[in-house]
Amino acid sequence: EELRRVLSDDADGEKRAAALFVLSYQRVGEKVARLCRQSLADSDARVRGAALQILADIVNNHKGVEIDLDPVLPRLDDPAAGVRGKAMGMLVPLAEKPAHRKKMLSAAPRLAALMRMEQPESRDLSFTLLGLVSRKNWDRRDFGAWVAWAAKAAAGKPD
Repeated sequence: EELRRVLSDDADGEKRAAALFVLSYQRVGEKVARLCRQSLADSDARVRGAALQILADIVNNHKGVEIDLDPVLPRLDDPAAGVRGKAMGMLVPLAEKPAHRKKMLSAAPRLAALMRMEQPESRDLSFTLLGLVSRKNWDRRDFGAWVAWAAKAAAGKPD
């Protein structure tokens, strides 16, 4: 209970992130995923990043825990580059799963825009994620092709 209080009420983002990491050792994955979903809206990038790091661990190692992408996809627009990178990294193993494909297609225009970023992490991860979701292999500098495909994908007509 004390850790939950720190996570929800402490003014220090570093303490909130630490509390979330400790709480992630609970045995019930759904409870951990719920705490992470709630933490994705935190005002501190360290807490949002911790939540995405834990969700990535769940995605990679606990396949039976369902992850809702609705609170994750807005993190593609996060002001912190590290949080955007963690969001994309968390999405990579889900890219080819039919249950998540429709929501990822809706985020395709944002991913295409991230390909133009100067930061290698954002640029490279968005290219990787778009390649997986689209099943296309255009050159990473062919922004026109990626943007056109992303617009069609978001409209529900990816191919």
